[in-house]
Amino acid sequence: MVNLLMMLHPTCTCPAPLMKAVDRCFCQVRTKQSEEQIVFKGTDNPSPMYRANWQLKKWASTALCVCAALWSCASPAALALSSTRIIYPTNQRDVVVDVENAVDTPSLVQSWVDNGDLDAQPNAQDVAFLILPPLFRLEANGTKSLRIIYSGKALAQDRESVYWLNLLEVPQKATGAAPGDELKLAFRTRVKIFLRPPHLPGMADQSAAKLHWQLSPAGAESGATLTISNPSPYFVSLSEVDIKDAGQTFKNELAAMVPPKGTLQMHFNAIKSVTASALIQYQAINDIGGIVMGEAPLSH
Repeated sequence: MVNLLMMLHPTCTCPAPLMKAVDRCFCQVRTKQSEEQIVFKGTDNPSPMYRANWQLKKWASTALCVCAALWSCASPAALALSSTRIIYPTNQRDVVVDVENAVDTPSLVQSWVDNGDLDAQPNAQDVAFLILPPLFRLEANGTKSLRIIYSGKALAQDRESVYWLNLLEVPQKATGAAPGDELKLAFRTRVKIFLRPPHLPGMADQSAAKLHWQLSPAGAESGATLTISNPSPYFVSLSEVDIKDAGQTFKNELAAMVPPKGTLQMHFNAIKSVTASALIQYQAINDIGGIVMGEAPLSH
């Protein structure tokens, strides 16, 4: 059975023929996406492959959701975190995150940190954090506090670094299911950890306003390319970027993250050229997960 990481109820049952059909469906998705997880909870930038396979993921998600609805499995995943992103000052001993089990059944939860590799196994990477406890039982409707401890690993001191906290929920075995008719899903919650050195200049929440936006002309067989430059020492997470020009709005709603003192490119296939009055409208995500909206001039 393919290990699907979907935001559905932790246990559900369905007839064996349908289970086999769903298996075949997601074996195809797994092959096309190099075993990438299809949907993640609590993240605004799952991976580069997320953008390339957006339509495929929507189709796959819809297919499983229909199956789930037919067999009364449409409840959300059990785990909920106290924040959608974690800010870790490097001069702080640890950071505590609360994990809540929102359903009436207990779950076994595994926790680990990775450096952005979705396929990496727990403890397979040389990351900068220790998570306590790494494996725990979370009682029905219970809450558990996780301690995230920075190891002191040498990292850049003039900018932020980013890691990912993973929580894998192993559901309790369904009761009353006939042998061979159980469709068991494991749910993985993944949120960013921003490791922030002390004394960085400026404010993180003001970094989006400092972005520089430059549009390159369209090629013979492609649309225009938007290059986003970030001069600040902070990551800037963008949930939407629009180009407004001559009464038209060209949208890019795929989440992206601009690295500190780095650049990111977005492609607008529908744009061949813009006027001098074109501008950018963006939505950025701040430290507490809120949306910050802004406008900026567009350079050519």
